[in-house]
Amino acid sequence: MKLKNIILTGIILLLVVGTASAQISWGVRTGMNISKFSPISESFKPGFQVGGILDIPIVDQKLFLQTGLYCINKNLFALDFMKYSYYNIVEKDNMAAFYASIPLLLSYRISINSDWNIGINTGGYFAYGFAGKSLSKFSNRETGNHYEIDGKTFNLLGNIDAGFELGVTLFYKKVSFTISSDWGWMTNTTQWLVGRDITISSFLMSMGYNF
Repeated sequence: MKLKNIILTGIILLLVVGTASAQISWGVRTGMNISKFSPISESFKPGFQVGGILDIPIVDQKLFLQTGLYCINKNLFALDFMKYSYYNIVEKDNMAAFYASIPLLLSYRISINSDWNIGINTGGYFAYGFAGKSLSKFSNRETGNHYEIDGKTFNLLGNIDAGFELGVTLFYKKVSFTISSDWGWMTNTTQWLVGRDITISSFLMSMGYNF
């Protein structure tokens, strides 16, 4: 249901944009993020993002639809992700996930002067996990024996990540600095947490340039 609402919102926004006659601008963005996958991980891990954006004016130079395409890296560390108490074995997992992400945001611009502007951005995003790597470490507390298994992140997690985003952008002429946060949901379909929703919380900072 949440995913359907996001897609419906995106379709409505695109229909609105179809009536806009103003010129579309574009830019590039790059930055860092920290993410947490609940209930798998209990702490935030750093990652990065890079991509391009489109600014599509809807109302004068005040209201914009902002979309684009990002490559986003989100990482997680899970302690006791699987614990075999009968054998007294503990598993530790490090996972790196790479997503192709498309945001659909409404951005309201507040002009400070001819050089400085503030943008308030809110909306949704849809992301697909296309690559990832995991390293699982198993240890036996009684014998001290341990071994490692290399794998693929999306054999453990679902590929689809969709959710909501809220952020603020400071513009100086064509340069931008953005702070944002997003909250996503993933229905896990693999053997690890079958049928359970995974919540992905992220905080992001990025620099950009609009052409």
